[in-house]
Amino acid sequence: MTTGDETRALIPFPERTVSSFAASGRIVSAMVVETLSALRDTRIHLDTLVVAGKRIWRQKRAPDEDGMTKENIRAFEMFLKAAEGGHPEGQYLVSLCNESGSGIAPDQEQANEWLRRAAFSEFAKAQFRLGVFLWKGLRGFQKEENAAFELLTKAADDSDYQQRPAVWMILSEIYESRDNVTEVLQCHRKCVETGEGDFIYSGYELCVKRRVLETDMVEAYSWFQLAAEETLIADARQRADELIQMMAPAEVAKAAQLLALTHSKFRANR
Repeated sequence: MTTGDETRALIPFPERTVSSFAASGRIVSAMVVETLSALRDTRIHLDTLVVAGKRIWRQKRAPDEDGMTKENIRAFEMFLKAAEGGHPEGQYLVSLCNESGSGIAPDQEQANEWLRRAAFSEFAKAQFRLGVFLWKGLRGFQKEENAAFELLTKAADDSDYQQRPAVWMILSEIYESRDNVTEVLQCHRKCVETGEGDFIYSGYELCVKRRVLETDMVEAYSWFQLAAEETLIADARQRADELIQMMAPAEVAKAAQLLALTHSKFRANR
């Protein structure tokens, strides 16, 4: 019978020392750094192509406009190279070029394919554009409400996207088609909070037309009072004063809090 020491002696120990393991770790780390550096350099190169292309590109916007200028052709080549490298904005620009005939002959099928790629690459402009096309059934796309809603919601969630008010307005159309007045008003409120004062009028009118005060006095009062303070609507103050008389103290406090939050964002951004 062998002892524990004898058993261990019979099992061959790999001829690797601590230093060899450390060396392997350094090699792996160096490979990771090299890979990340290469990816960064590739991204910078693709960004450069897109920026350079945009400087010389002029999108064709009228049927009689010449989209096949040498500048547009060169710009399209740069956009395409970036797009094929996986650059989301490059993919979006290739879509626009194919649709308008800027730097390449018009091809709606290719335009749609590149638009899909850009949208699935989480590029907000592409998500919005494709969402509108799917919601309205434009540019050869079949009307797909759920897919449109998902894309538009993603675009609206992108805080860096400057056209979010336009996204919220399309979303409000979808909510309106679902008879969801609460969400329609939320879309209008988000627009107001970005500094878009015109949506105070539309939110107010929606509350009056749909008689929101019968289902949500807090929401209705916040719009009436907002309109009274920020617009020239003649009867806004009267509506607010009449409604507050019917509200419980807790509702008044909640409405005041909602109004103060909307006011602060609106005034900060207008």
